[in-house]
Amino acid sequence: MNEKKKKTPKERREERERQKEGKRRREEEARICQRLTEPLRRFGYTIPAGSIPADLKEQAPNNSYGAPLYYEDIEFTCQDCGSEEIWTAEQQKWYYEIAKGPIQATAIRCRDCRRKEQERKEQSQLPKGYSKKTQ
Repeated sequence: MNEKKKKTPKERREERERQKEGKRRREEEARICQRLTEPLRRFGYTIPAGSIPADLKEQAPNNSYGAPLYYEDIEFTCQDCGSEEIWTAEQQKWYYEIAKGPIQATAIRCRDCRRKEQERKEQSQLPKGYSKKTQ
C-alpha cells in the first residue's frame, strides 16, 4: 500500500536541477541581504550598507577630480514643480555607467518635468511653422 513510484532518470534530473536552482537563488538572496546590511570595504574606504558599489571602469569621469565609489539614494526637490523626489542608486548607476553621464551631474527635475523640458527643447529646435506631431 505504501509503495513509492520510482522516478525516471528524467524526473531525477529535473528534481536535481530544481534543487540547484533553489540553492543558487538562496545564495543570491544571501548576497543581496549582506550587501544591504553590512558595510563594504573598497579601496580603503567603507561603503555604507544599502548602497551600490560603482564600477569605476564604466564611468566617464571627464576630467573630474573624484568619481563616486558607490551610489546611494539621493533626495532632491524638483526645480520646476517643487515635488520631493528620490534619485535611486539604481538610476544613478545607469546614468553614470550605461548612459555615460557626467560625474558632476545630479538630478534636478522629476520625471514628468524632465519629459516636459525635453519636449520644449525639441520644439525649440524645429524650424518656424513646424510642430512635432504627437501620437
